[in-house]
Amino acid sequence: MAAKRGLLAEIQATQKPKQSRYCGVGLAYDTLGAEADELATALKDPSITAKTISQVLAARGIEVGISVIVRHRRGECKCEPR
Repeated sequence: MAAKRGLLAEIQATQKPKQSRYCGVGLAYDTLGAEADELATALKDPSITAKTISQVLAARGIEVGISVIVRHRRGECKCEPR
């Protein structure tokens, strides 16, 4: 018979990870490393759609939603100015 888990252990197992101070785009910057400057350039270019940026990042294993990119471009996300 399995041992009953204590209250503290159950709370710790249920606790969500601490939220980042960045949105998904900010986290993508950290993931991209040297290519982060290229992402910044793409985000500043209004001819490149949020959908395109999202798709290219997803192909590299970085999931950032279109609406997250739009909010980041507008400065409406939780990122600190970079």
